[in-house]
Amino acid sequence: MRLSKAPNVHLTYCLNIHRGETWAENFAAVREKALAVKAAVCPNEPFGLGLRLSNAASVELAEAKPLADFRAFLEANGLYAFTINGFPFGGFHDGVVKDNVYRPDWRDKARVEYTNRLADILAALLPEGVPGSISTVPLSYKPWLEGATLMNLDMTSNRDIRENLAACAWHLAEIRRRTGKTVALALEPEPGCFLETTEETIRFLREQFDDDARERLGVCFDTCHAHAAGYELKAEGGAAAALDELERLVGRDRVRALHLNDARSGRGSRVDRHALIGQGELGLAPFRWLVNEERFAGVAGILETPIA
Repeated sequence: MRLSKAPNVHLTYCLNIHRGETWAENFAAVREKALAVKAAVCPNEPFGLGLRLSNAASVELAEAKPLADFRAFLEANGLYAFTINGFPFGGFHDGVVKDNVYRPDWRDKARVEYTNRLADILAALLPEGVPGSISTVPLSYKPWLEGATLMNLDMTSNRDIRENLAACAWHLAEIRRRTGKTVALALEPEPGCFLETTEETIRFLREQFDDDARERLGVCFDTCHAHAAGYELKAEGGAAAALDELERLVGRDRVRALHLNDARSGRGSRVDRHALIGQGELGLAPFRWLVNEERFAGVAGILETPIA
């Protein structure tokens, strides 16, 4: 939902908290869960959706009739889609997820095809004037890229990572040219992955891509991941200081999405465990500041908190 027009802030929750790997299951979650949330928080205003589509679900929804039917459903029910969680390709609610959530990584063409398909779907659903974003794997799981560093990535067998991301950036540029819709890809740094911090992500983008590609590529800033990586967000002014540093490094326009999650584990723990907002290590204060910060105008804010 749009929290305010000044700044222009869109906030929703991510549908990845609901089980479902097929489009039928995903649509049922929108119909049965998201509409109930809308009725509770903004019954008389449009409510934005943060979709989560597996590869299988995206193939189903990309067909002309299901996509047209879903677009009509959104319009009829005061809903709009503006962001997609494109991180998990396959089963996200399996009994054991662990490193499987990163497969396929950005070395694999299957990741490109999946992400491009998500971008096509989102472009077809976006309202006029609302930018879209897709969050994605921070390149790969670190143990899989043994010997690779930010300095030598292009000189190893992992050079396909850059080529595949460049291909995705080109596809996003083509969407903009054909439709006038803006869809950006947001790498989501996470402890244990090749890109663990925002700084590493920014450095990778700066060193590997030109300005044209970076217009389509950016960062997803996840508060739980940042806290686990050692950022000080809890102390008074901590979130503002983190944003100031982020803006100094990359500029405000490279933050493509905000994942607003409290944390179960301590600062610097390198453990990614989400908690309900205000009931974890971070408390309420950083989130109050983030959703009212003018520098995040137009950036998708998504809650990924567990079901209470």
